[in-house]
Formats: sequence, C-alpha cells, structure tokens
Amino acid sequence: GDSVIPGVGTMLSELTGKTGKALLSTLGLAGIPVTSGSSSEAASKTNTRFAEVHVYSFPFSVNTAAFIPCASLSSITLPFPTIHYISELDSIEWRLGIFEALHPKSLLAASLGPICSVVSPITPGLCMGYWGPLYPRRGYFIHGSEVVASASLSYRAVSISSLEGFFGHVVLMPLVWSPSERDKLQLLYPLPSGCIKIGQNPATWEFAKTSFTGKYVWVYWRHRECCLW
Repeated sequence: GDSVIPGVGTMLSELTGKTGKALLSTLGLAGIPVTSGSSSEAASKTNTRFAEVHVYSFPFSVNTAAFIPCASLSSITLPFPTIHYISELDSIEWRLGIFEALHPKSLLAASLGPICSVVSPITPGLCMGYWGPLYPRRGYFIHGSEVVASASLSYRAVSISSLEGFFGHVVLMPLVWSPSERDKLQLLYPLPSGCIKIGQNPATWEFAKTSFTGKYVWVYWRHRECCLW
C-alpha cells in the first residue's frame, strides 16, 4: 500500500493494510517455490525480482499530462484517482499464480523458452520482447535489471486490470480497453525519462535508472487512433 505520489500512499495503505496482511498470513508463503516463466529460470534464481503493483488512473488534462515529466512529484496536486488494481488485495494470484499457471498463454510462453525473451517486435499478448514473457502474470520476474523488472510487472498489472484480466484475479475497477504492443511506458520516478516501447531493448533506455528506494512510478500511455471528419 505504499506509493511515492503524495496522498496516494496513505489512501492505499489504509485500504490494503489489514486485508493484505491477513491474506499473507493465511497463505503462509515461506518456502513456497515460485516461477516467472522466464527462460533464464533454469540457470539461476539469483535475479528473481518481486514487487507490489498498483494501477490507478487520473483525469489528467492534456496540458497536465504533458507537464508532469518535467515537474517535481512533490509539487504536483493530483485529483482523487480511480483505483483499478492493487496487488496486495490479489495476493493469492499475484504470488502463487494458481489460475495463471493453467492459462493457455502461460503454457505457450513456457514452451517457447529462450525465444520468448529475445523475440522482437513482441508477440502480441504473449511475450514482452527483450523483457521476457508476459505470462504467467504474477509478481515474480527473473531479470538482471530491477528497472526492467519493474516495467515488466507494471505491464503485467495493466494486462490484469484490462478486460483480459479476469482469470482468477481480484480487480477493483476493470479498464475498458486492452493493452497493445503499440502502447508505451514512461518512467516518472526515480528519474523522469522519455517514452519507451513495450519490450524495447534495455540497452537503449535502462542505464542509471535504478531506484535507491526500490520504488518506481510508470505512466502507461495508451495508443489511440482518431479520425476527424
């Protein structure tokens, strides 16, 4: 329930504090083996990453959205967000992925092995290009870079929150659209950066972006096409 955005962290903590802890104590997670579907899993688990993820939207105006990447987060006054997904409230699937393990796309991603982590452009709805597999959509991800893992988990959470997400997950407010490989991500914290494509080669954007607090804020940009008559 934590966040670096002023006001949001307090709200999320109140919402997830008791519920999240109760779920975790019930699961008894210590010693339970986990998997991310990554092709590097068989070699080593030293790069296993885990993070809680929250998906929420704001009624930003165009001018506000364009201003944020250059602003200080502490100086931004944000309206009350719409909360779509909180991983603490989805503890069973976000940690264990019981239903996710049975998802046909999880089985296919595992069968692709190393191909899934190097294919580019990304395989729609299955692989995230250079980042690795989209499925199974849970909080464990194996990658040498914490920054890439945070971007990958963010994309997984958006996928869960979308209309494709109802596969055993707890979603508070579904998104009314499905994520696309044409969408983009933009890092706001710890270091405001430019937009990147989903699955983009980390060598082109990841350097010196690691957060000292382990927290990251990503803005998800949805690709839209409009026709004017």
